[in-house]
Amino acid sequence: MTEENIQEAMKEVRIALLEADVNFKVVRISSQSVQSRAIGQEVMSSLTPAPAVIKIVKEEMTSLMAVRKGGFILPGARRFQSCWWGLHGCEKTTTAAKLARYFKEKKKTPLFDPG
Repeated sequence: MTEENIQEAMKEVRIALLEADVNFKVVRISSQSVQSRAIGQEVMSSLTPAPAVIKIVKEEMTSLMAVRKGGFILPGARRFQSCWWGLHGCEKTTTAAKLARYFKEKKKTPLFDPG
């Protein structure tokens, strides 16, 4: 991939992330990381540079939001809050409800307010 291909693809990626309310600092750091990984990388003959850059972006976002193995590590306090963010319809409420059920099975007392 050439630097020109990467710049063109990253412009679209940055716009999409910013429109999805991703923090501009995260977008900037992720963009720099993606660009450094993508420069000079070979593109499979079946792909154009844009999907190859998107693949690297997905890997970067996944590593950024990776969950540690071994389950949830709760703070020592009796209570804690969590805040969920994402696009409309991306299963935030469902995931929070499943997490509340998980804690209930662990004999905790979750309070769940989808409001």
